[in-house]
Amino acid sequence: MKERVLTSLALAPVVLGAFFSTHTWPALFLLVLVLVLSLVEIANLIKASSLGLLVLGVLFFAGGLVLTQGHAEFLALLACVPLICGLLCAWAAVKQGDIILKLFSVGWVVGPVLSIYALWQIGRHEHEAWSFTTPILIVFLSIWAGDIAAIFAGKAFGKRLLAPTISPKKTWEGSIANALASTLVAGITAVILGYDLAFGLVFGFVGGIAGQFGDLFESWIKRQANVKDSGTLLPGHGGILDRIDSLLLAAPVAAVLLSIWPKK
Repeated sequence: MKERVLTSLALAPVVLGAFFSTHTWPALFLLVLVLVLSLVEIANLIKASSLGLLVLGVLFFAGGLVLTQGHAEFLALLACVPLICGLLCAWAAVKQGDIILKLFSVGWVVGPVLSIYALWQIGRHEHEAWSFTTPILIVFLSIWAGDIAAIFAGKAFGKRLLAPTISPKKTWEGSIANALASTLVAGITAVILGYDLAFGLVFGFVGGIAGQFGDLFESWIKRQANVKDSGTLLPGHGGILDRIDSLLLAAPVAAVLLSIWPKK
């Protein structure tokens, strides 16, 4: 637990600094780095070519940015295509081992990375050097709060296992605490940052549940690969995928909701 906390504290300033900046390069650099590291981990999990996944993943990411040309709402919707495709292909690749399915598993990470970039664009203010009202904060803080609540509630009250064959330690009590904490923190954060309370509450609930599905999906992939962690890069966490598994589904939910939500 100590290593986990220290790693999180070390990463938080880097991640938040990149997204608070209104310059393009810090966010892009961080997202491409996460994309590359995550694709290497996926390649190891599904026994695919790292080079093949990296080339296709970077091409899809760059293609998404070029196609949308800075239109954040369009990018948020477009990002759902590679995400859904990637989830289905990753699931099928584990079952069937087809090389094409393995390659198109890149969408599992490419879609969410594009979604996070869309969220950053929506909250960007070009006339300022820094913007502390980015909607990415709503996503990050609510997901972090949900994870923490799930851990403590699960340990204190957990009796009914949520998915014993996939993740034996997760309980229904922890899952409910996760959803409640995510909803509460997302609502509060949305109001503080100047977004609608209703948006925050809706995202907190739906995004919190989506984040748990993202966590379970990665756990299932790891179980099929017979490994405990997706990697060893982050002390106390494992790999990059282990740290962002919840965000991989929660971020696209936030991006889509915010892109279609009625403007004030």
